[in-house]
Amino acid sequence: MAAAVLALMEKRVLDFSSLITGSSLDVVVAQRVEIWTWREVALKTRLHSNSIASGAGSIQIGWAPESWSEQEPDVAFIGVAGFTFLTAMDSTIVAPRTFVDSIPVLGSPACSDYVRLIARGTRSATGTIKAELSLEFDCKS
Repeated sequence: MAAAVLALMEKRVLDFSSLITGSSLDVVVAQRVEIWTWREVALKTRLHSNSIASGAGSIQIGWAPESWSEQEPDVAFIGVAGFTFLTAMDSTIVAPRTFVDSIPVLGSPACSDYVRLIARGTRSATGTIKAELSLEFDCKS
């Protein structure tokens, strides 16, 4: 069984502190990540530091099936079901911490050949919403 680690996002600070209360913002952190050659894919989210103020909001990591065509390479086709959120971080999550979540590749509901990953920041109240994260896929064939 072959295995590989695909670095998706190097250690990076995501800061959603400028959001207004009651709003959210999606940031694409990886796109057109090829997964069709693997039997198992696990998303590993590493929280290196957490500066989310109590009750201020949260940061979620989500994925969606993505495909594209050679005829229109600048157009991304995202799955009709939208994003599936796997990891949620708020002020109660202590860093450092690693979250591991499975991405369906085979069977039902199988993913497409590619995936897109986003970080969604949501503001509930005033305060800092900032965390330092890195993302990778652990893949097995």
